[in-house]
Amino acid sequence: MISTMFGPHLRELEFHPSSFCKEKTPVAAENMKQCAELCQAAGTECGAFTYVPGEASGSSCFHSKRCESMGESDEGAMVFVKTASGQEEDPAIMEDHTAEER
Repeated sequence: MISTMFGPHLRELEFHPSSFCKEKTPVAAENMKQCAELCQAAGTECGAFTYVPGEASGSSCFHSKRCESMGESDEGAMVFVKTASGQEEDPAIMEDHTAEER
């Protein structure tokens, strides 16, 4: 389902349901797709992102340079961690996939 929503390149992300990265920075994103795209565009500055669906405070997207420590979420948060595949190492490949999908 995740790859259907965001395109095939997000299959390269590790998915951790009901979790959040303990060290994170809020990012202005309107939805999970935009949160993912902003993380991909940030390159090595974003190694993972946490998304909290329906967050009332308006802060539902968080980026982490690394997600070395995760907490358990009761609010439905989910973490997507970039893997060390060839696609993730080359930002130009990710940009090509993003441009093709628009």
